[in-house]
Amino acid sequence: MFWRKLAPPNPYIQPEKGGVYHLRLCTDRSGDTVRVRFTQSAHIAQNDNGDGGYFFCKPIISSPHLDSAEVLVTFDKRYRVLSATAQGGKLLPVSAWTALDD
Repeated sequence: MFWRKLAPPNPYIQPEKGGVYHLRLCTDRSGDTVRVRFTQSAHIAQNDNGDGGYFFCKPIISSPHLDSAEVLVTFDKRYRVLSATAQGGKLLPVSAWTALDD
């Protein structure tokens, strides 16, 4: 009908109520898994490109081996995740988190 189909949720980002987001990253160098939590109010900034979107960019350091990586997550005007990328590591899908927690 007249309803627009929403994009499927990003497989790497887990949103929660209250503007809280979670992701996990596996570093390239030693394979350390790092949990990242960020919020709309404290960590997400507005894009300067004029589209009204937002972004989250954060350098990540793993504690056991001090591996470094960087995460970039982009959002639209309604804080829906458009893309998530990592340099120096790879993002783990939410579906794989249960295997890590067990």
